[in-house]
Amino acid sequence: MLPTLGVSIPCYNEAESLPGLVARFAEVRPRDLHLDLVLVNNGSTDRSAAVLAEVVEREQFRTFCRVTTVPHNEGYGHGIWMGLKATNAEYLGWSHGDLQTDPADVFRAFAKLRSMPDHRGVLVKGARQRRDVGGALLTYGMQTMAQLILRQPLRDINAQPKVFHRSLLAYVVAPPKDLSFDLYVLYVALRAGWKIETVPVSFERRRHGQSKWAVGVRSRWRHISAAVRYMIRLRSESA
Repeated sequence: MLPTLGVSIPCYNEAESLPGLVARFAEVRPRDLHLDLVLVNNGSTDRSAAVLAEVVEREQFRTFCRVTTVPHNEGYGHGIWMGLKATNAEYLGWSHGDLQTDPADVFRAFAKLRSMPDHRGVLVKGARQRRDVGGALLTYGMQTMAQLILRQPLRDINAQPKVFHRSLLAYVVAPPKDLSFDLYVLYVALRAGWKIETVPVSFERRRHGQSKWAVGVRSRWRHISAAVRYMIRLRSESA
């Protein structure tokens, strides 16, 4: 029996990116794997719903991808979580829907996961290479704060993809709905004794539209401030 991999892709106002995204998944997906690609229409207000409906009906895509809809956007993390809950695959993962991360990275991470003898207790994630100075400083600041507050080696927290065995979901209780979702899942994995492994990935410029959060110094600062507050709360709840 082929292994099954369910991949949640939160899509918020990504109408222009979606056809290329799904085509890329079709191009690089391994044939010795059953892929369940869950495209989450995360409360989009653009043409995403219509584009998704058309894309998943194409003959070359319908065998491996489908859509689940969140009526109102409640946050990036909520979109991921709805996608993960929508699949029964043995292995799970998520990545972005904006083509800044290559879908091929999902399968490289999965291959590394499956190659490990203890793969049921390992989460494999991306580690971004060749970042611009601003992005690298943000990443370093976030992981430094995580080390100081949570006492855990959480590196490049928001790098994609994330891939793991679905048994990790037993530790995921009431995850945050916002950008802290990645932080939360990595933290509970480490607390549960799981290992975190990485694969090198590139983080490209957006081909369409604009980032939903990294649109300037103020938005980045708000993200850092919110993440630090969440870390403090997470430490308190875990004490």
